[in-house]
Amino acid sequence: MKTPRIACVGGGNMGTSLLMGLKEKGYAREQLCVSEPSAIRRDLLQDMGLSTFSSNAEVVNQADVVIIAVKPQIMPSVLAELKGIIAQSTLVISIAAGIPLAALSRGLGENHRIIRCMPNTPALKGAGITGMYSASNLDKSETKLIESILGAVGKTLWLETEAQLNAVTAVSGSGPAYFFYLTECLIETAQELGLSESTSKLLATETAYGAAVMLQDSEADAASLRHSVTSPGGTTEAALEHMINTRFSEMFHQAVHAACARSIELGNSVSGEAE
Repeated sequence: MKTPRIACVGGGNMGTSLLMGLKEKGYAREQLCVSEPSAIRRDLLQDMGLSTFSSNAEVVNQADVVIIAVKPQIMPSVLAELKGIIAQSTLVISIAAGIPLAALSRGLGENHRIIRCMPNTPALKGAGITGMYSASNLDKSETKLIESILGAVGKTLWLETEAQLNAVTAVSGSGPAYFFYLTECLIETAQELGLSESTSKLLATETAYGAAVMLQDSEADAASLRHSVTSPGGTTEAALEHMINTRFSEMFHQAVHAACARSIELGNSVSGEAE
């Protein structure tokens, strides 16, 4: 199978990260192209080794895969611009949050094979996780191609239903911010306890990184790892008991549910605009 030509509509951080991840995996310049309205941004993308276009319609011409990486608010106008000009044989990947497959299909005006996905910001560092869903019947080679494209910036997983993308948005899409906030609080508390700002940041950041490595490398689950570092009557137990007594778990569950509910709400509002 020949190496596909991949076109990205939108030269923002996430779309660019995908293309650069593919470039690092051996894709040639002529196989990776992107449309971007800003001339300054296009110059930067060219310097990064990508083929650039100012026109969305032009960039999708003869593409085997089209990645739509624009903000949900401008998706209706982008879909209107692309309507009827993407070949039916072309695979379409949308990384725009909240725009359902039905709205994308109506907007493009053809019976395209569309894959919705939800990446997260660690993809910018090649450490992302992307949830994917498609209602189309993709063959094995197409499935493998989608996985390789989105896997260029991290891990991937297929979802059973489109609605699960809302949960993915709440868990992994918004998730980095939860860990950033926890780390931020740990840094602030460390300074309250008399440590310098630089020492507090180093301790909190390296602890977060180390815990993530343990979670990823260990066969034990998170609860088991937590128990392994919680000695009876020790300092860790004192902190965890306070979290339990102040219903930290309940508050956190409610927060993630709120994120999921907001994802559904935004999807419903933007969906009407995209039709």
